[in-house]
Amino acid sequence: MRRTLTAMIAGLCLVCATGCGDTPEVLIHDCLVFFNEVCDYQLRAVDEESAKRLNEVEFKVLKVKNEALKERIKMRFANIDKEQKKDYNDAWLDYYDEKVATGYRVNRSVNRLDAIIRNTSGPKEELTKVRDFPKSMLIDGAGTAGDSNAMFGRLITTQSANMGDGLVPNRFEFKKK
Repeated sequence: MRRTLTAMIAGLCLVCATGCGDTPEVLIHDCLVFFNEVCDYQLRAVDEESAKRLNEVEFKVLKVKNEALKERIKMRFANIDKEQKKDYNDAWLDYYDEKVATGYRVNRSVNRLDAIIRNTSGPKEELTKVRDFPKSMLIDGAGTAGDSNAMFGRLITTQSANMGDGLVPNRFEFKKK
């Protein structure tokens, strides 16, 4: 019993010493994983019935995940200093290619659902909800304001600076003296 208690106390001290673990890299990675998961579920929507199942189960869970992720970001950026902003900007640049690739994937997924909706006769409400789900889950910019909806609405085949905006918090701008 005493050994178990000692191990628990040591483990608790170790957890407290390491903090929450929300480094800029982890936050950005979790945002991108979230939106890739959204795309995975959108691929399952092929008709109104499958879209209804997604909206009733999977997208409710994803909405809770998104709210928790936004809360983690809010807590991380609540009292951020200049050095932490620089660390975030560095991580943002490290993940830039992944952010753009995820943006393309989300864009293609939305356009795929647009094509299904256009070619579907009958009700399309559930398919429309599945298509619009990522638009409602975008992360608000923590730094500079960007046009988060620039990536939606058309299939983009050339690399764009806006592709992937809104999937992760924007970079911080530093005022020049």
